[in-house]
Amino acid sequence: MPFTFRDVLGSFDTAAIAEGMAERRLIHRPEACGVRPEALFSLEDLEQLVLRDGMDRKDFRVTVNGRIPNLEMLGLVKDQRLRPLVLRQLARQGASIIVNDLHRYDSKFSALADDAERVLQDRVAIAAIASFSKLPALPAHYDPQDLIIVQVEGSKVWRFFGEPADCGVANHPRVKVPEDVSATVTMRPGDILFVPAGLHHQCEAEGISLHVGIVIKHEVLLDFLNDLVRDHPSLNRPLRPLLGSESVARQAAALRSELISRFDQADVAEWLAERNVSRARVTALDLRGVSDPGSAEGMAALTVTMIPPERPGRRWKMGGIDFQPGTGAVAVASALKEGPRIVREVLHEAGREVGPDEARAGLDQLVTKGIVQIERPGA
Repeated sequence: MPFTFRDVLGSFDTAAIAEGMAERRLIHRPEACGVRPEALFSLEDLEQLVLRDGMDRKDFRVTVNGRIPNLEMLGLVKDQRLRPLVLRQLARQGASIIVNDLHRYDSKFSALADDAERVLQDRVAIAAIASFSKLPALPAHYDPQDLIIVQVEGSKVWRFFGEPADCGVANHPRVKVPEDVSATVTMRPGDILFVPAGLHHQCEAEGISLHVGIVIKHEVLLDFLNDLVRDHPSLNRPLRPLLGSESVARQAAALRSELISRFDQADVAEWLAERNVSRARVTALDLRGVSDPGSAEGMAALTVTMIPPERPGRRWKMGGIDFQPGTGAVAVASALKEGPRIVREVLHEAGREVGPDEARAGLDQLVTKGIVQIERPGA
């Protein structure tokens, strides 16, 4: 049974998160986690995860004393595959392992990320850092996202510097690391720590340590402007310098006028609500899929709730799933929105809209993605 976001938070409730966000304040709650830390994640789980085929290299890093070495030169990667014996040897020498986007590779964390998105009304990612010595995994830095840290194994000392920087870009060259240590926190298994965006920090493990980070990826003005501009062809006309500076100046003036007009008419609060509504919501997710999606007698059921599922042209983003549904997938999801139905009925209804072949392809796509689950007779 996957953990809910509130299960993990335990006594560290959403009111505390809101307080930390509003005041941009560090909050530490010892033994607040509502689940056994070792049940949430473990070093054995991490090892199995990073050695699994299919992990994107950008989501996996090994650091030595805060620096990222060349994995091929170290012999850790050969023919695009990780070598477990070399990884264990590096760990014994004090290297750290950083895994981003855990929710893309583990259904338990996918469900946790989605539940956190429902509660926080924001994008959420899950990450983890394992340390095997006192050498820091990363140099002093700040994150542009708010963080909820859960210590699951060992202990780690977090040192914080100055006040939170008023900047949403990590490692911005104009934002220097303050010299004064403003706080020191020792994290032990079960502890929860809220770290506000922009607060510089560096960590030192006391031996072996593993923590899970719930990363809250807030929308920013650039996201709003991208959406504002993207859907309007008049704001995306190419600038042609060969036509002369006067031509470019006239076009720039027209663009400026239209952009200001659209900005004045837009409502950021409505845009945020729309972004939140457009995300599908995972209620239960079985990434294994089913072996026989073609059984016409089986019962098909959505494992997600989408609001609304018929939105054309939108990508469906659900924790570890991010894909563009075909017309058949949209039609099948629409046919299932009221609850489980017999597969042949779903295909018949969706097929009347998009044709039988497209409906079958849509069902197969949703089953493969884990969005539809089919229970076969006698299963």
